[in-house]
Amino acid sequence: IILDKVTEIYIRSGLDEKNIMAVNTIYFIDDQLAVIQDSLTNIENKIKSFKQQNPNLDLVDKEFGTFFQKQRLDNTLSEQSVNIRYYESLLSYLKEDKNANSIVSPTSMGISNPELNGLINQLLQLYARKGELQLTTTEKNPAYQAVLSQIKHTKKTIIENVSNLIASATIYETDLKSRINTFNSKISTLPAAEKEYLILKRKYEYNEQTAIYLQQKRYEASLAKAGTESDHKVIDPARLDSEIPIKPRKSLAYFIAILLGLFIPIAIISLRGFFSDTIYSKSDLNNASNIPVLGLVGHSDKATSMVVSTASKSIIAESFRSLRTNIQYLAAEKEKKVITITSSIGGEGKTFTAMNLAAIFALSGHKTILIGGDLRKPKLHNDFNLKDDTGLSNYLINKSSLQDVITQTEIESLEVIGSGPTPPNPAELLDSPKMQELITELNKTYDYVIIDTPPIGLVTDGVILMQHADINLYVVRHGYSKAKSLSIVNNLYEQEQIKNVHVIINDFKYSSSGYGYGYGYGYGTSGYGYYEEE
Repeated sequence: IILDKVTEIYIRSGLDEKNIMAVNTIYFIDDQLAVIQDSLTNIENKIKSFKQQNPNLDLVDKEFGTFFQKQRLDNTLSEQSVNIRYYESLLSYLKEDKNANSIVSPTSMGISNPELNGLINQLLQLYARKGELQLTTTEKNPAYQAVLSQIKHTKKTIIENVSNLIASATIYETDLKSRINTFNSKISTLPAAEKEYLILKRKYEYNEQTAIYLQQKRYEASLAKAGTESDHKVIDPARLDSEIPIKPRKSLAYFIAILLGLFIPIAIISLRGFFSDTIYSKSDLNNASNIPVLGLVGHSDKATSMVVSTASKSIIAESFRSLRTNIQYLAAEKEKKVITITSSIGGEGKTFTAMNLAAIFALSGHKTILIGGDLRKPKLHNDFNLKDDTGLSNYLINKSSLQDVITQTEIESLEVIGSGPTPPNPAELLDSPKMQELITELNKTYDYVIIDTPPIGLVTDGVILMQHADINLYVVRHGYSKAKSLSIVNNLYEQEQIKNVHVIINDFKYSSSGYGYGYGYGYGTSGYGYYEEE
């Protein structure tokens, strides 16, 4: 069965992964043993031939104990040489950036160095993690890059550690060779034949001890490999409970797909409405504020901010005419009215609303003046193609007269005072007696004084101007303004710090709110929607 075979391969792969250190150790030792066995055979043949030529050498080993002391040093030197070769082999693998799977554990070579052994095990684990990530992620994945960084750091630490070990082992090896040379000096006093015999025998003993040492380590590595157990086992083999093949049930799949197709969009829309703080309807606005709604301004796609004209019969123009009618009923006892228009933040359409509202009053024959009261981020001069070097700020600091800052627009009864250059102290200028004098003076001449103020959610300038107005209009943009942004105007309204406050909903999309007109209109920062003249 395919599942049984896959399980078998998976378990065997896990065992191979765990045995990789032992297998590498055995390969390394086998390579070293092959070299040692060749040397032993060669030296053994030389000793045999030498004895045949010199039959009187039997008593040499008994007469000179110096040779045996030297032999013990040779054995120690042999072990040290194996260690150095291991260190150099490990260093070569790391510096040449070879596959880490070929690294041999120091413990397997009889080297007791917990720090080095821990670092190598850590490196092997990192390479295993790297292999897993290569199957599931790309090279740019942060997790993959983090593993590469850890591998680089670990290899650097191991290289420094091994370099120090090689230096220490080399010093010890040099000391051993020096002591061996001392014994060699004593042996050199022997007759030539005896001396040559002892040298050959010493070489044989040296290689024999090395071979025994390597065979012992190979045996230990083989035991470690044989004792490795898999972390996984088969509890029950795969079996086929039914001879009838299992296949998809199309009708059930289609039914589930239809249910999910209906449920998921409904859930998303419901959750969006539940968690969203954005104002999408009158009910959202009523939940966020007790301030009465004066009217709606739709969404417009017209390329200019001025969307009303004498002959305009578009729906958005009608929405401004409706606002004009509603405003005329407010503060009805006053024939001439001062109106401020503000919002919470930029982008909600207060300037757009102010200029079109001023235009709709002027088109009905009311003498109207529009003041750019936003001295921090003025934009009224752009919409009316005015120069920004002269305006309200010049008048408030007594650098220009009132007549100098008033500009006649293309609409006969509409005049404009631009914001002028941005001053360093706009709040102080708007709160000055000069500003109050200006409003009083203009109120004598004009039927409607409309002031475009800064957003009150950002600065206090707008609140200062609202305290001098007969009617305060607060613009909320449909699908853009946040309910929490109304907290400031709510506090002002509830504490009666400003009077006669009403909300205008701008950029209102009737079709998205259940009215069914099918039009889209209103104000936006990068476009103005659909516009239709009738």
